[in-house]
Amino acid sequence: MAVADLDKQPDSVSSVLKVFGILQALGEEREIGITELSQRVMMSKSTVYRFLQTMKSLGYVAQEGESEKYSLTLKLFELGRARCRMSIWCAVRIFRCASCRA
Repeated sequence: MAVADLDKQPDSVSSVLKVFGILQALGEEREIGITELSQRVMMSKSTVYRFLQTMKSLGYVAQEGESEKYSLTLKLFELGRARCRMSIWCAVRIFRCASCRA
């Protein structure tokens, strides 16, 4: 479902939907430029740029100096890993969740 479609859902926060759309698109590529990224998520380059700058300042996104392309950092992985440390059953849940998708 596209971000534009989700945006019409009741009780959704459009900014959050846009951020996760950008994160998902970043997760599909090793690194990506802002023009291609904005086309993929169907947002203006200026909007994508502002979100990227915020995510960069929070440590979720990195910008490669010479290429000016963006990529995800390991911070999301660290959040998931922290969640797994909370419970001994995390591995079981992950396995069950992966099995449900298959």
